[in-house]
Amino acid sequence: MSQDGSAVQGRTTGRRVSEALAALGVIASLLFVGLQLRQANALARLQQQQAFADAWQNVNLTLATEPLLLSLLAKIHDGGVHEDFPPEDAVSIDMAYRGLMHGWEQYYLQLQLGVLDEDAISFPRADSPMWNSDYLRGRWPTVRAEFQEEFAEFWESRYELR
Repeated sequence: MSQDGSAVQGRTTGRRVSEALAALGVIASLLFVGLQLRQANALARLQQQQAFADAWQNVNLTLATEPLLLSLLAKIHDGGVHEDFPPEDAVSIDMAYRGLMHGWEQYYLQLQLGVLDEDAISFPRADSPMWNSDYLRGRWPTVRAEFQEEFAEFWESRYELR
């Protein structure tokens, strides 16, 4: 083989080594980006779960430490309906229900869109005396139109509101 042939073969080998190293670099970069995405997704899920827990901790603490709401909820748990309450108490109850239900609606819609992970939230138990109550069943026809149809149907089936 001539000296020119050795030089060409050397350049070809060098180029192949360079291309292989470049390909390995691209693969390593893609693996690194994939690992970072996985970690970012895991962190986002944990943040969702923590935000959910924090929000409901605040709601529960408010309900548990507010004497008026406690007494109203106790009457609802005992089967109280809208007509059993003075107008100002009925308004308070209705506002509390609406606020909580709009929160649940947002969680539901985000879950349907895949924004929230299914493990991040859990809806109140179907036998919950607050949600599966005569009070809410009686008020549901009045407030149903405030919610998106898909959520309203979900809520109705879950809490026997029809």
